[in-house]
Amino acid sequence: MPYDGQGVFTRVHNWEEDAANDISILASRHDAEDDNFANGFNEVLCRDGRAAMTGNLKMGANKITGLANGTNTNDGVNKSQLDSLSTTLSSSITNLDNTVVKLSGNQTIADTKTFSSSPIIPTPATSDNSTKAATTAYVNSILSSSGGLATWSQGQNGYYKFSNGLIIQWGKATTGTVTLPTAFTSGTSYSIGAQLEGSGAGANDYGQLNSLTSTSFNWVMYSGSSRLFWVAIGY
Repeated sequence: MPYDGQGVFTRVHNWEEDAANDISILASRHDAEDDNFANGFNEVLCRDGRAAMTGNLKMGANKITGLANGTNTNDGVNKSQLDSLSTTLSSSITNLDNTVVKLSGNQTIADTKTFSSSPIIPTPATSDNSTKAATTAYVNSILSSSGGLATWSQGQNGYYKFSNGLIIQWGKATTGTVTLPTAFTSGTSYSIGAQLEGSGAGANDYGQLNSLTSTSFNWVMYSGSSRLFWVAIGY
């Protein structure tokens, strides 16, 4: 090999040493030296790029200067191209920061956003009085602590049952057993208010409520034929 491991060209013969050692200049020795020169020339990089590299190009911490812009897939790129790309990426990232919803960090979101499914968000504390979104758990907690509605049944005979246990129910009845629209859980610890109704109702008409249970009461009319409108409140 005409070059050593450091890339230094090494000759095969030295003519001065040959002369000093009485070695004749023979064609075979000239051919060996010339062949070594030829091999050396074949291992260098041609400036016009006519031949491809056969190994990695070690720059030894030196720059490649004057490199043109890369255009093909396997071309090298120069610093100007990278700087331009960096500027474009920075601008794109800034635009994305202003137009997309981030996964973390504080952000102000403009315009209406439509969700195709229910979003899942943290549940605020019941004492929270901020503008945070309320979850189902938060609403249920507030209703539970403040006696909010849980269930109801509307109609001429109906009820409202609050989450704290309070029940308000009402109805219209005639003489006899009246079945409550919903049962009172505390048994007979409820109160009933009643009002007579009918063409036969008069000043002397009256009736009596008795036989209260958690699910019914009895109404007895002692005078007239009036019907009864009633409201019951309890637990």
